[in-house]
Amino acid sequence: MTFNSNYVRKGSKIFILMIILLIYPMITNAQELSKTDMKRLEILGVTELYESYQKNNYPTSDFNTIIKLDKGVETGEISGGIFRTIGSVGLGLGAALVLTSDSSDAGFAGVIGALSMGVGVASYGISIPLKLSAKKKKKRRDNLIKQLKNESK
Repeated sequence: MTFNSNYVRKGSKIFILMIILLIYPMITNAQELSKTDMKRLEILGVTELYESYQKNNYPTSDFNTIIKLDKGVETGEISGGIFRTIGSVGLGLGAALVLTSDSSDAGFAGVIGALSMGVGVASYGISIPLKLSAKKKKKRRDNLIKQLKNESK
């Protein structure tokens, strides 16, 4: 059985055409931001700067980086706050259980209290790197905004 070379060429042309049709929308929409991203830029106070970059056909990849960093700040602060709250509650309840347990009942209440304190300390410990990474991302975001504002002057 032999292959028809015309059939192979036609198949590869169709394959290349399909790839181009799939990639084309990503290339043409690369400069546009969604409404939520524009709202985020508005909150950060760089909407006018973004619009001037777009109007002058400058690359807007730095604004995508700002949005990505801002999302990371928000995620880190929220998850860090959740772990910090769980840690504080666990530590407080565990300490209360350990302190209120009498020596005769120290077995069960003491173990539950100690476990609760351990979970509280661990979750509070998890919140620290989350908060620090959010702080780093916020600093990088603010430095990038300051750099873009200085370049536009």
